[in-house]
Amino acid sequence: MSDNEQLNSKLADLQKTSFVVGMVALAAFILMGFLGSEPREFFQSYMIGYLYALGATLGGLGFLCIHHLAGGGWGYVSRRVFEAASKNIYLMAVLFIPVVFMMLKSGAYPWVDTKWAMSDHVVAQKLSYLTTGGFIVRAVICFAIWAVFVYFLNHWSREQDRTGDIIWRTKMKFLAGPALLIYVLAMTVAAVDWVMSLEPTWFSSIFGVMFCIGQGITILAFNIIFITWLAQFEPMKSALKVNRLHDIGNLQFAFIILWAYIELSQFIIIWSANLPEEITWYMNRSRNGFEYVSTALVLLQFVIPFLLLLSRGTKRVASTVRKIAMGILAVRLVDLWWIVAPSVHPGVADMYRHGDEFVGFPLFFTDLLAPIGFGALWFALFLKNFRGMPMLPTKDPMFSEDAEGGHA
Repeated sequence: MSDNEQLNSKLADLQKTSFVVGMVALAAFILMGFLGSEPREFFQSYMIGYLYALGATLGGLGFLCIHHLAGGGWGYVSRRVFEAASKNIYLMAVLFIPVVFMMLKSGAYPWVDTKWAMSDHVVAQKLSYLTTGGFIVRAVICFAIWAVFVYFLNHWSREQDRTGDIIWRTKMKFLAGPALLIYVLAMTVAAVDWVMSLEPTWFSSIFGVMFCIGQGITILAFNIIFITWLAQFEPMKSALKVNRLHDIGNLQFAFIILWAYIELSQFIIIWSANLPEEITWYMNRSRNGFEYVSTALVLLQFVIPFLLLLSRGTKRVASTVRKIAMGILAVRLVDLWWIVAPSVHPGVADMYRHGDEFVGFPLFFTDLLAPIGFGALWFALFLKNFRGMPMLPTKDPMFSEDAEGGHA
């Protein structure tokens, strides 16, 4: 059996297994929601799993744009991963529909109760923006924008595979710049609506950027894991040269530093201002056990990966950099739980949330079950997308030069 046939067989089996695991996990998650989970508990788990899968999807779109703008051999060995990941945006749009219903019914978004919202002087000033109709319309616009960019970048890439004409490279590069900027702006709107408004008195001007950086970290870690596995087979075995892996490791290293910079910047700005409507977000993450999670995130998502990826040698060994990427991917889930859970179950709720202060540590079995379901279903569709394309964009006019290291 040739490498191609063997790989196709393995990917097909993996796709079927992943689809079954995803459907079983999601079915169990939904069943637990009907049988006993509180609405907020169900919403919390759903949002964590959803944002985890969305991060890999939009991270793929973001890095697809970066590759078309910058070129480089690292992008040519990764491009099919980014394209296949980005095409899952249609799945994510469908899976967002339950979020709309939970927004209305779960009680997780306190501003939906306009009577209470009007009683809070800070939230009352935001009610011209925080409306259920605005929430839905803005979500539709964001998904439409992302879907349009994904469609054209993937369509033109297929045309390039078919013809090898340089015009398609020119088109993708022309679109990539505006697409990258608009992706960040749209993600900022989405992050404010879907996550920040869970604590409507709080605000941060760089919250959306935090999500974009996190999505970049997610897709880079996934990409490292997947392409180093693919390197068992041709043509990836020949294409994934040591310097290409090194470049991808450097990107992961850079995004880890950028994540720490953005997080620290937000913390310092809010800490120095010390305003009641701003500090609640960090207060909710500094008690009820969250202080230990906060410390662990600093260590596991910055300090340890930073020290490991600082070494040039580490980034040039596939097995080592793959293990680091697996750790990063796991910690990304913890980070999303740390962002969402305290907002759904706040510890200082007496400041704004109907006086129903949460006591305890809001970690539920469904917080793991939902990401497994979303992640497995996402991976199954990713593999379907990936199998429908050549592994490498060899018809790109710049492929041979960049893949040989002519342009890092």
